[in-house]
Amino acid sequence: MADQKNRVENENSINNPGFWDRFSYSGLFFIGSLFFLVIILYSQTAGYDFVNWDDPWYVVNNSLVKSWHPENLYKIGTEIVTRNYAPVTIFSYLVDHSVWGLWPGGYHLTNYLLHAVNAILIYLLLYRLTGSKFSSWAVAAIWAVHPVNLESVVWISARKGLLSGAFILAALNLWVIPKRTSKQEGWAILFFALALFSKAIAVVIPAIIILYEVQIHKEKWSKAIAGKIIPCFMSIMLLLITMMAQNTQLGGIREHYEFSKLKILAIDSVIIWEYVQMLLFPGELSVMYDPETTGITGAVIVSVLALGLVGYTLYRLRHKYSYMTWAVCSFIILLVPILNLFPITTLMNDRYLYLPSIPFWAVIVFGMRYILKFMFQKSPAVSRGLIVVAVFFAVDFYQGKTQKHMPVWKNGLSLWTATIKQVPDLPVVQIQLANTYHSLGQDRKALSILHRTINSERLDEADRKRVQEKMRAWKAVRISSLK
Repeated sequence: MADQKNRVENENSINNPGFWDRFSYSGLFFIGSLFFLVIILYSQTAGYDFVNWDDPWYVVNNSLVKSWHPENLYKIGTEIVTRNYAPVTIFSYLVDHSVWGLWPGGYHLTNYLLHAVNAILIYLLLYRLTGSKFSSWAVAAIWAVHPVNLESVVWISARKGLLSGAFILAALNLWVIPKRTSKQEGWAILFFALALFSKAIAVVIPAIIILYEVQIHKEKWSKAIAGKIIPCFMSIMLLLITMMAQNTQLGGIREHYEFSKLKILAIDSVIIWEYVQMLLFPGELSVMYDPETTGITGAVIVSVLALGLVGYTLYRLRHKYSYMTWAVCSFIILLVPILNLFPITTLMNDRYLYLPSIPFWAVIVFGMRYILKFMFQKSPAVSRGLIVVAVFFAVDFYQGKTQKHMPVWKNGLSLWTATIKQVPDLPVVQIQLANTYHSLGQDRKALSILHRTINSERLDEADRKRVQEKMRAWKAVRISSLK
């Protein structure tokens, strides 16, 4: 048994030439196909515009991305932008601005190239963990074309998730090597630091890799935790900075700020299952959601019981299906930063699933592969054929959904016109649509929307004051233009 374990570890080592020998032939085909799959799907977004949802603050009106002066570089490294401390992300916009100026197509190009890189890194990670090229490709391909990731790719301001994902995946590709060298560990920590400085969701990665070493390599908890002291410390420091940023700069939806932690957890239990449904059967996606927060006692009870059943099943099967257990736990851990245990300005978003959907699809694809192999033990060709058909059907189905929804992100007007049909009662959506019409010079229409918005019971005091100020300013402009 020990000899077999050592053989597997050596085969999976990045230092072992055999790993790359097995990889080099069809592996290059799979990598190339993932790259072109993303490019073909998303190339049309090069003609899309900035949208008036964080893009002005991150790029268009952000002086930080328009100068390489040392003082400006210092500010990039120290200032909070739009409730986030993400200096690597802001620096990437500086690079883009140096190349593209304010041509939005260049920023979109950078985004979908990063998404292609992430798909490739997912393939490499899963191949290293499982040794299965096609199944690893299948997970990466479905993830790459899935409509729930559209927001992360097409929205220029979602760059932080793409960058953080790239550095997280690069670090994980090194951290899953059983016998890492100090150089590999150093590179992994560097990639992790860059991930933290791209987006705060990276704070949970030490927990995932600690669980990996305990669950997969049977390390003791104390040893696994001790080996990740530096990443854990870095995560705590970044978490404190992020909490301060979220509490000092407001935006988005804030109704849930007054909820108790118990109520937040109850709502989260329902949202988790909504995320699962969204991944399997994506319906009408939206940049903003308005999940129910009252009258959901029955849904909460069912959701909690279902989560409890999943947890119990995983605990019973943790030894027999160690990788599946680790993957499901990773899905939950990756959701923790966006479950509003520390207040953030939205309860639910598509972009929150960018990383959690990776272990989700790994469980689905490899689980399906295991079930079909078990069902057709005497006919392995049938099993393989069914897997191939199912994967290509899924890729075609999800990319079709993505293609259909993509034009929503073409510009601010298309985005908010579509969004207000989905969530007509959200004041923030009404305000953004009014802002869009104002920017187009249609102040009469913009004021009409604000007049309806000002009477909304869901408008908090901060937004009410903001709407009143806009109405006064836009009325003055309209009267002046009529003289």
